[in-house]
Amino acid sequence: MKLDWKHLFDWTIDSVGGPAQSFKSNGQTAGYTVLVRYKYHGTDKYYFDAEDERLYTTFRSPEEAAKLCYADAVRRMNRQKARMAAEMSRQKD
Repeated sequence: MKLDWKHLFDWTIDSVGGPAQSFKSNGQTAGYTVLVRYKYHGTDKYYFDAEDERLYTTFRSPEEAAKLCYADAVRRMNRQKARMAAEMSRQKD
């Protein structure tokens, strides 16, 4: 296996998929998923189970946890884009 040393620590976020509801076979909500796609490292899937009682100690619901995860990933992606734009403008000067 050949490692890509140039991009090993580059975790640039390419896109973020909003909280998608997943269903059980009987139509009930099973949970929510948030997909974060990285430029060089593939896709991470964050799943928030509707029956996980630990989520209710920190968040009101799994839906809220998924929305906060999505908002955090979008915030990180926008910060990375702003940082890259600032670096590009610095290089032009």
